[in-house]
Amino acid sequence: MTAPLPRRSRPGAGRAIASLAAITAAGVLLASSTASADPAAAEALFREGRRLLDEGKTEEACLKLAESHAQDPSSGTLLNLGLCHEMQHKIATAWSDYVSAARLARDQGKPSREAAAEKKATELEPRLPHLTVTVTAPVDGLEIMRGAERLGRGLFGSAVPIDPGTYLIAASAPGYRAWKTTIDLAEGESKTVEVPELKPQPPPPQAVEGPPPPPANTGVPPAALRETAPASPPVGGGRALGWIIGGTGVATIAVGAGFGVASLASYHDANNLCPSPHKDCSADAISERNSAESRAWICNVAIGVGVVGAGIGGWILLGGRKRASATGISVRAAPEASGMRVSLERSF
Repeated sequence: MTAPLPRRSRPGAGRAIASLAAITAAGVLLASSTASADPAAAEALFREGRRLLDEGKTEEACLKLAESHAQDPSSGTLLNLGLCHEMQHKIATAWSDYVSAARLARDQGKPSREAAAEKKATELEPRLPHLTVTVTAPVDGLEIMRGAERLGRGLFGSAVPIDPGTYLIAASAPGYRAWKTTIDLAEGESKTVEVPELKPQPPPPQAVEGPPPPPANTGVPPAALRETAPASPPVGGGRALGWIIGGTGVATIAVGAGFGVASLASYHDANNLCPSPHKDCSADAISERNSAESRAWICNVAIGVGVVGAGIGGWILLGGRKRASATGISVRAAPEASGMRVSLERSF
């Protein structure tokens, strides 16, 4: 294991501000920022980071060292942080740490530490991967991303040292189709990615106006149709039905009248054969009397049904067709002691 590089005492306030400005210009990202420095916490974090580094726990060690530098900026901490990043194979990040450490040591008046940092940075330079991103035809609102990092326009066309690895390069702009590609970079390798001219995004398809789609077939007619649809047959069909019912009723009345006449004749013949109902009558007289009663019963039923049929037919013919179509009509006939009782019922 490489011997730990020392920390230094905290610089004066003015020189610390100048050192931080130099580090920011070099591109060092601090893990956190605090309102005031804490040298004691920085020292504790530095020792813990060195211990973790000696134990091979580089991930945890880098976090501790970065936090130590944030609490109290030090060129010695940056040298150790660069060593930690180098062990993680983050070549460009380690190189940036060494360069920043050299500048900070120079500001602090530490020539030996400045020389050590410059030597480490020089040794890493041949291993640095470089990526150049060029743009064929810049457009308004163009944005290029390298992984999760947005590239400023000043970086277009410049060879930038980055850590080895795989990177997604994506370009986008309002009104244009996005473009992306993937690139792999190894240690010491230099590559160029050329972003082609972005193609305009096609306009969205225009909605074509047309007749509204037919309503879904739910089995229930729309309200408008329910209100206006005729509930009965057409006028011509209604009149024909009226004529049929009326004509049938008239014919039934005629049949009933015929049975009535025949019944009267049978009664007349029975009275001639047997004038007194209290005396024993002959078989012919009894037969005529029974025939008269049967014919009278048929006459009553036929005339009653005929009257009803003729009335319904006339009602339809006189314009009551719509009301009849909305009303259920039934004819009931019931025998009585005096003859046949005929009734007309309507249901709404």
